[in-house]
Amino acid sequence: MNAATFRNGMKGNELNTDVNKIYKRKYGALKKLVKRYVYENAALCDQVFRLQEKMICLKEERSFLLKKAYQYESLAKHNLEVNESISLGYMKSQQQHFPQKSSNTKKKASEVIQDNSKCKAKKNINTAVKRKTLVPVPVDSSGLPVFPVNLGSLSVHSLGEIITDRLTFHDEDLIYPVGFCSTRVYGSLSDPTSPCIYTCMILDGGNAPIFEIASDTDLETSISGDNINAVHSELLQRINQIVGVEVVNTRGRGADFFGISHPTVMNLLQSSPGIKKCINYKMTKFEINRSGEPYIEENDASLRFESLQRSIAFTRSHMEDMDQQETLDSTTTLRDLLTNS
Repeated sequence: MNAATFRNGMKGNELNTDVNKIYKRKYGALKKLVKRYVYENAALCDQVFRLQEKMICLKEERSFLLKKAYQYESLAKHNLEVNESISLGYMKSQQQHFPQKSSNTKKKASEVIQDNSKCKAKKNINTAVKRKTLVPVPVDSSGLPVFPVNLGSLSVHSLGEIITDRLTFHDEDLIYPVGFCSTRVYGSLSDPTSPCIYTCMILDGGNAPIFEIASDTDLETSISGDNINAVHSELLQRINQIVGVEVVNTRGRGADFFGISHPTVMNLLQSSPGIKKCINYKMTKFEINRSGEPYIEENDASLRFESLQRSIAFTRSHMEDMDQQETLDSTTTLRDLLTNS
């Protein structure tokens, strides 16, 4: 009985050992399978990350190409209109130089001269049209400009918001967006020979925009008003008062000083939402600068700090020459009087 029980126990142990080996093999297979899935998942995550990076690059490239395409499209339309106007003018001039034969009447010489003068006037008008060239502006992945937009001594920090429900916030040539902010380097009010940063802002005045110019050297004193040219003119008048002589023309050029008349800024504003609701504003066409030449600022003492310094130096030098000449003339006159006496 004991021997039989022992044999049965041995068989049970062998059976348990075989079962354990089977489960151990299954466990090892499952472990290898899980490990393989972990590595495969990591590889798939890396591939997804690379694809996401590629998609971001493609989106940036797409937005850049779209912007270029829009610019070339506007330029192509502009060139097409110019070519059509030139061809139309040429056809009219040909008709005027070679009129059709008529059995009833002939043109008088005075009428022909008058038509020729009109053609010349139209030609002069077409050649006098100035093209506005755009300065390339860096954009982000969504195609929006990266601020600040640096345009020489002018830096635009915010385009603001276009107001469409009030007609005083735009006219035929310009847009006055509320919140527009720019800075410009110009002569300080405390010492016009020293550079100073002026902050130009367009504020909401209710019925009309408020234009404000503030100096970083005197934050408490600012110039503001509802007329952009009058505000700029007051700044120039203060500059002349401090120097003691007129070194700059006080005719206001507020839109140029603020920067809202700059072609690049105007193009950015025309690309803003709501521009089509500005019923009085006339869209302006621009030309892309393909030459790669750097932007050259207008050499005006009322806009550029360097031009203002040249004007101050020239005026002071001219005044010193006049003082020396007056002193020399008075000395000569006194000598002549003494000699004659």
